[in-house]
Amino acid sequence: MSSDINLNRLGIFKVVASLGSFSKAALSLKQPKSRISRNITALEKEMGVSLIYRTTRQFQLTAAGVDLYQKVVPHLSALENVIKSVDRHENIVSGLIRMTVPNDVGIELMAAYSFEFQKLYPQCKIDLLVDNKTIDLVSEGVDVALRFGALRDSTLKLRKLGWVQLKLFISPNLLKLSPALYKISDLEKINYVSFKKFENKRNTLKLTNQRTDAHLKLVSTFSSDNFFVNKQMAILGSGFCVLPAFLAKKDIQNTDLVQIFKEWSTEKVPISLLMPQQKTIPLRLKLFIEFLELKLKDALV
Repeated sequence: MSSDINLNRLGIFKVVASLGSFSKAALSLKQPKSRISRNITALEKEMGVSLIYRTTRQFQLTAAGVDLYQKVVPHLSALENVIKSVDRHENIVSGLIRMTVPNDVGIELMAAYSFEFQKLYPQCKIDLLVDNKTIDLVSEGVDVALRFGALRDSTLKLRKLGWVQLKLFISPNLLKLSPALYKISDLEKINYVSFKKFENKRNTLKLTNQRTDAHLKLVSTFSSDNFFVNKQMAILGSGFCVLPAFLAKKDIQNTDLVQIFKEWSTEKVPISLLMPQQKTIPLRLKLFIEFLELKLKDALV
């Protein structure tokens, strides 16, 4: 007897033996009678015994067939019930989702998105790690990460969301007090609230309007690596700043900031979702990722 018995063929044998007919089994399983017969023949070959007497007049199990049906089939039925139970469990959207996001997106967007997702799937738990540090997803047990910029870890699975460009913003009061801004180079006359990641050591900021580039040599008395801090400094009148547009929407509505030189922005920065490689993605994570893709593609523009 082979040690590799095909469970599907055992299931077919169970139906054939229960109904006492190849024809009835074929109707029940919605398969051709010839395929049913081939599977039984293959099972007999695997087991090294005959299971059914085949005559044109009657259907009868052999002694080995009776033994198999009485001793093995009940266990097979129990196994099928367990598998169905697991399938039902897998189709319930539940369990823990761990995600890491940068501070800016985490504070501005992810609370609302998490709340909305949990209204759809109340049995899901979300553990959100809000930090600008790049962490090892596998060792930290993180399911998905939102990342800006070029990615170095090629072992991770990547889903690109698109691109983000930083726009130029200033407080209305500072704009009134500043020299007139007619051309992009006039920004060199105004203090710059520096975001460290988007200029070089000589405080040169590269901007583009899709037709040409500008390299501004700026004066900066304040810098940070946090958009919220820089935005607040700009609102207070420290200088102009660069921000993703979604971070300035409310401030523009409240007239705390205005956008200047709207056709100009920083170079495009890629936005991606990263996941550890895995053969099967849990349903909760698959739905969460699809949900985030729809939300973030609209927000991060």
